[in-house]
Amino acid sequence: MMKITILTTTYNRAKLLDKLYGSLQKQTNKNFEWLIIDDGSSDNTGEIVRSFQKKGDSFEIIYYVKKNGGKHTALNFSHGHITGDVVIIMDSDDILLPNAIERISDEWERLESVNSYGTITFEQQDENNNYLGRFPQKKFDGSELDYRFRNGVTGDFVETIRADIFKKFIFPEYVGEKFFPEGWLWTQVFLSYRTVDFDEVLAVGGYQEDGLTNDGRKMRIKSPHAMMDYYDVMMNLKLPFKLRIKSGIAFNTYAHFLKRNEIVKTKHRIMRAITYVPGVLIAWHWTKYKSER
Repeated sequence: MMKITILTTTYNRAKLLDKLYGSLQKQTNKNFEWLIIDDGSSDNTGEIVRSFQKKGDSFEIIYYVKKNGGKHTALNFSHGHITGDVVIIMDSDDILLPNAIERISDEWERLESVNSYGTITFEQQDENNNYLGRFPQKKFDGSELDYRFRNGVTGDFVETIRADIFKKFIFPEYVGEKFFPEGWLWTQVFLSYRTVDFDEVLAVGGYQEDGLTNDGRKMRIKSPHAMMDYYDVMMNLKLPFKLRIKSGIAFNTYAHFLKRNEIVKTKHRIMRAITYVPGVLIAWHWTKYKSER
C-alpha cells in the first residue's frame, strides 16, 4: 500500500497548525506521515507540535527545527526525512478534505506505468468556496505545461509528487536570500514527466497577510540569484515563445540587482541579449526598492 508524506514547512505559524492537524485526524485513510520542518520559528510552534504528538494519533508526526533560511531551504532539508512514496506540500493554513489521502493514494495506485508520471494534481478552494485554480475537464493525462498554456490554467492546486522525483530537485541556496519560487521545481518536473489532473477539490487553501505571497516585489528583489535561476528555467525552448520573452526580460531585471562585477550565467544567451534593454529599463524603475534591502 502506498504511503503518503504530508510536508509542511512553517515559520511562526503556530496559531494556524491546529486546523491542518484537525483535518488530518479526520482522514479516511491514515496511511500517511506528517513531516513538519520548522524554519527557525520564534513563536511556540515546537510546543504546539509536541502537544499534537502526545495525542497518539494513528499517523506519525515528525518534527524538525532548522536555522531560518526560507521555505526552499526547508524543502531541501526535508529530503532526508521523507519515508513516503508520494509527497504533498501543505501550508500551515491549508486544510485537507476527509477523503483527500484516500483519493490521492487510489489514483497513484491506479497508474499502470508509474515511472512515466511525476505528479497527480487536484484542485483547492478558499473558505468561501471560490476555486483557487480550476481545470477545464474532469480528467487530463499528459503534458502538464502544454495543457495549462493551451487552456490558460493558472492558480494554486493540490500538487502531489513522487518522493524520488521531489528529492532530485534541490533548490540552490544563496547567502542572504530567503525566497525562491516553487515554480522552479514544478516547471522542471512538468517538462520531464507526465501528469494526471482532476477537476476535483481536495483542500481548502488559506491566505495570511504575513505570508510569502504578501511580501511581493521586495522579497524578490532581495533574492536576485533565485529569481534568475527561476527565469532561466522559464526560458526553456519547450515553453511558448511569448513566455520565454517575458522570462528573459525578468531575468535581466533581477540581474541588475546583483553585486557589481558579478558574472551573470545563463543557458539562454541569445534570449538574454534580445531582452536585455527592456529588462534594464524595468530594473531602473524598481531601483527605489533596492534601498529597502
